[in-house]
Amino acid sequence: MNMNKFDKIKNSVLPIVNNFSPALVSSLSALSLINPGFLPLISLAQSILGYWGDYANNKTQDLIQDFIDNKENIIGDVVATDKFKANFLKIISDNITESNEEKRQYLKNYIVNFACGVDPDFNEHSKLIYTLNNITLEEMEMLKLWNDDGAIEKQYRMVGDSPDRNIRNNTLDINAIENIIHTQKPQLKILKIERQNQSKNNQILLTLGYKGLLYVLGADNFGSGVEARTKGLTDFGKIFLKFIKK
Repeated sequence: MNMNKFDKIKNSVLPIVNNFSPALVSSLSALSLINPGFLPLISLAQSILGYWGDYANNKTQDLIQDFIDNKENIIGDVVATDKFKANFLKIISDNITESNEEKRQYLKNYIVNFACGVDPDFNEHSKLIYTLNNITLEEMEMLKLWNDDGAIEKQYRMVGDSPDRNIRNNTLDINAIENIIHTQKPQLKILKIERQNQSKNNQILLTLGYKGLLYVLGADNFGSGVEARTKGLTDFGKIFLKFIKK
């Protein structure tokens, strides 16, 4: 790293954040060095960071490190947009207040992927952040079964389509999902796929439908655990998974 350039950037940052810890100032300076478009964002973020004080330091430095690790892929024109600025500030705050480390990693993945130009025409960022903040880890694990490396997607690729039938048009209920998971044997951390959990998992499936992440049809006869049927990811669900991917 060119130290003269770093010192110049640091001197630009210091008047903005002169009350912050030296480690945080260095991190913010490194962020500005990635792309000058981050400098006005630091100015905008100072009130958020100042409000939380020392409590914000480690989490904010950790977030900045993810940008640094991906600096080769960050697009300056994206960082300069008002759309990115607004959501960057939102994530700065949410990252500080989120206590679950796995959920916090998803927040970091989202904003770094945004800066790297994932789906540049997507405009429903407030909806995506709201969904990310309100989704449970069990719901997330269920949703990721349809990810590129998820058990259901692997099953689809393994079975393949026949000339006259697209298997992705099939609807799945909890029993079918359970059978696929047992076939693929994914490493599930939270989600329990056993018969005694069918009613709970059925509700998770319905909730993912309510969040607009899966196409889900639910029936009125609640209780058996196999009422909801899904045809898989919605367009929003596909974009959601792209933004939270590491």
